[in-house]
Amino acid sequence: MTTNTVKRDTLSGILDGPFDETTQNVPFEDYLLHSTYKDAVEGTGVWNSINASAYGFPGASGPNDSSLSSDIEDNQYNGGADGQPDFAFYVEESAWIPIVGYGRNNIPGWRNGEVLEETYLSRALQELYDSGNSISRMNCQDCEVRFQVLYYHRITTIPEDLLTTLLHDFKQRGGNILKRDYNIYSSYADALNNTNPWEVCDSSDRKMAFPAKCRPNLNSAAPEKFFQAKENKLQEARNDITNRHLGFYVESNLIPATDA
Repeated sequence: MTTNTVKRDTLSGILDGPFDETTQNVPFEDYLLHSTYKDAVEGTGVWNSINASAYGFPGASGPNDSSLSSDIEDNQYNGGADGQPDFAFYVEESAWIPIVGYGRNNIPGWRNGEVLEETYLSRALQELYDSGNSISRMNCQDCEVRFQVLYYHRITTIPEDLLTTLLHDFKQRGGNILKRDYNIYSSYADALNNTNPWEVCDSSDRKMAFPAKCRPNLNSAAPEKFFQAKENKLQEARNDITNRHLGFYVESNLIPATDA
């Protein structure tokens, strides 16, 4: 369990070493080690013998001194010529599943021969349906503060073209009418409780992604800048005006409950 912000070199130290202060891996200060997920959540069963190492996680560490062998814990570490060749790392399930991202929110990489972003997109509508709340979220790091985190709550049946609407052409038409088919909120609590929904969505003569020309009320201005993704090249998407760091997410109904 980490107790401080995880940085890129922190992860590098975990994977390949050194697993020490040079990669912000100072035991009992930057992280604690546990044998079970339950212990990690409750802060119990902390390993007593946590030591810096030139190798990757878990380095020269064990639940206690007697658990360590003379041969650096039987090569239990990863990284280095004699480390374990086969290992995997996982992070705790988030409440939000990424659909697609741009700029600093880009989703790079492959899994099982498929581009991750395409995998997330292909299952997004089912995840949104399974969540029970039908809420999706947009994060925009370089938007105006009041538009940096927004929530789209679907009221009526989720249409097959919802992602195209959200990412490419957010207009008031067909099955995407404010207050009838969906509402927009500035906080997750509002989205859950149906409080303070946005009141206005003006029409646009060009393609604009969510939230386009929508705004909280008649007295507030719509976003000055907007985003519109290229429909066929998600990884190479550019913005029409300059919002470049966005991420779209759908709510997950998964909560880790075991060590499995």
